[in-house]
Amino acid sequence: MTRAIKMPLRSLKPEMVSDLQEMYPGAVVSISVPKDKDDRPLSEPDFWHVIALLDWAKEGDNEKVLVPAVQYLANGPVRQIVEFEDILSEKLYHLDRADLASQTVKDLGLLSVDGFLYDRCAVVANGKEFYKKVLNDPSLMPKDKSFGALLRLAHEAYKKKTGRELYFHSQYSYETYSNKKGWPFISTQCRKVQV
Repeated sequence: MTRAIKMPLRSLKPEMVSDLQEMYPGAVVSISVPKDKDDRPLSEPDFWHVIALLDWAKEGDNEKVLVPAVQYLANGPVRQIVEFEDILSEKLYHLDRADLASQTVKDLGLLSVDGFLYDRCAVVANGKEFYKKVLNDPSLMPKDKSFGALLRLAHEAYKKKTGRELYFHSQYSYETYSNKKGWPFISTQCRKVQV
């Protein structure tokens, strides 16, 4: 039999969470969020708007490239910062494919998992149209272009807004080899070793 405990999220204190963990070690937390007409979720167009704010006039100084996008997210609701991170993880996940990786290295056995992640970040950072083109035509995958700083965007916006670190597990893993359909010939064992 399942037991439900309901309480407002704002009433949870660290000691209360600790007590609940001790009393119910196998419990799973579920959060119900009431709809607020004034607090809409971050949409796909909103996500690409944030990406378009990257200041490429400051190219060469990644932190400065991020500044306008970080500021924009930090000025909005915290929830939208997390939603940005979630959409970003989905975009990077869909780019996690062997046919795209093979455009960046001659031998997939020499693929740098971090390097390929940063290459995929560059694709997203170049906007919606370029992202769609690369998804549909692997030959357009940029060679020697990376922008790993994109992974810090939501984290910096969250820290700017709250003064705290962002701890969030997105719906998709953007780590290289996470998209099993994108790497059909890589065995599960090999994926575990290389990740």
